[in-house]
Amino acid sequence: MAIWKEKMRKLLAFCFLLVVFSLGLIQLGEGIPLFGRQYGLECQSCHLQPPKLNLHGEAFAVSGKSKAVPIAAHSAIPLSVWASGRFQDNNVRNYSKGTFNRVEIISGGFIGSTSLRYFVEWLPVSNQVESNGTIRKRSGRFEDLLITIPIKSDFSATVGQFRPLAQVDVSRRLSVSEPLAFASGIPGTKAGNSRINSLRSFSPSGRAPTARINFSRVSADDGVSGLYANLALTFPGEIVIPLMDSLSRMSNGFALEGIPKGGFFEAYYKNNLSSIGFHGFAGNGRDMIQAVGVAEYQRVTSTLALGVARERIDGVRLRRYSWDVEWTPVPYIGVGSRWDDKAGPGNRQALFNYLNLEWPLTTFAIRLTLERRWQTGNNETFLEWGIIF
Repeated sequence: MAIWKEKMRKLLAFCFLLVVFSLGLIQLGEGIPLFGRQYGLECQSCHLQPPKLNLHGEAFAVSGKSKAVPIAAHSAIPLSVWASGRFQDNNVRNYSKGTFNRVEIISGGFIGSTSLRYFVEWLPVSNQVESNGTIRKRSGRFEDLLITIPIKSDFSATVGQFRPLAQVDVSRRLSVSEPLAFASGIPGTKAGNSRINSLRSFSPSGRAPTARINFSRVSADDGVSGLYANLALTFPGEIVIPLMDSLSRMSNGFALEGIPKGGFFEAYYKNNLSSIGFHGFAGNGRDMIQAVGVAEYQRVTSTLALGVARERIDGVRLRRYSWDVEWTPVPYIGVGSRWDDKAGPGNRQALFNYLNLEWPLTTFAIRLTLERRWQTGNNETFLEWGIIF
């Protein structure tokens, strides 16, 4: 009983600090995020529930055009902010930890009057709770830093730091955690330190310096339905602006290796918000291939990823899959459940259940996400409070 009282005391204190922090940000904010301010739209115009997009939002993300978005844009400072705090409780490893895990500055759009498009997500504050309960500071890193360049007709090129996977954008998820089939890494050649080992690992949803050729042939009716294919070359590295002391800059600063991790290819067909496709990776003695299907019907979305990966270490092929079902009955409420599995010694299946609440979705959005992971020897509860403005 004393342990639970202590956990509740920590949780209540953490929530109080987050509420005060959020109210302060609202007073500083200029209104709804960048694109909404520019075009005079509310969140529901482009989102089933932020950051999950509806059809109009998908069309705007693909080309910068949508029937829901007026042609003329208002003048607005090209910045949005997403700030959040997270409380984690692991009753097996016996830690309860709360931290301000993110202050993210977001900007995107066309560069001047050109057809070049850019997108930037920079985190001046980034704190991550490790599996042992300690906090790893990663402030100054870029989630995204990219430019997309039209080439000819249906082709374009994207260069910068971003996720190679395009069919499913996990940064628009409603859950706290990412699906294992996309996030689980395949180790590369061993290096002299743990950070380089991590950067040499490959996962479809892992951010990395990347150059990619894009093909898309979409319907003029909705701006989304059609055929997509991408070919990418990813490199071990991380683009950051270090904001910590000299020792931290050495362990978390800019890094880039000239030898690629390997090549990544994906092809998929979209019909409105539903899609079916596959992607594969090969390089440095490792490979993977996965099939992905997304089905959306009346605000229910089911995503299934199934594949195999061969790791460099022992050459054994391991199956992996993730099955996620989300329901957003109204823009303010989202519920979901996901089953993750990675076969192999010491790997355990996991079930994630989550609830996402957002309000008021007008001049700003306050987000509360509760997630529970059920996994043998690793049960954990996550509570994340965030504000987007």
